[in-house]
Amino acid sequence: GISKFAFRVVNDITNSQPSGSGTSQLNISSSEVSGTSQDPKIVVTHTDPPADPTNASATSANGSQHIIVTWTDNASDENEYHVERSNDGSTGWSDISGALPANTTSYDDNVGAWSTTRYYRVRALKTSSGDYSNYTSVVSATTAPAAPTIGAVTPADDSNVLSVSWTDNSSDETTFSIEASADGSTGWSAV
Repeated sequence: GISKFAFRVVNDITNSQPSGSGTSQLNISSSEVSGTSQDPKIVVTHTDPPADPTNASATSANGSQHIIVTWTDNASDENEYHVERSNDGSTGWSDISGALPANTTSYDDNVGAWSTTRYYRVRALKTSSGDYSNYTSVVSATTAPAAPTIGAVTPADDSNVLSVSWTDNSSDETTFSIEASADGSTGWSAV
């Protein structure tokens, strides 16, 4: 980090001209100088924040409204991790995870909507000093499209062909995959 200090070098704290050679003088000591009562003292306490988490990623969980956020834990002294979410990746960030335990490397976000994109960033916290790491890079994922509703399976007249219909419940799918099984529980294969 960067620390900035300002010093008064024309007059000392008793508002008299500093003594010694020259017209200004600056003395810094690590403790009060013996035999004086008004010498200024600077005490700087510095703590390092936890190491930044890296390699963030977000992945849609198949067939659900969940997005899984993962990252690499590079810190050895963090107490918590915090995952933040935004609808657009630049504004409206909110902490959605609360305090995740040290060494956590993933978070399951139940977005609660189909075909919805969300943006995420993660940071570590050292609670003893209140120091946060830097955020990970911003990552995003889109929840799965809503599943179609199966309609009817009807045989075509005088043939061994079955006709399958369904209701399209999603707005952003690119393809449909139709699978068949001889018993309805095993041996599924794309047709």
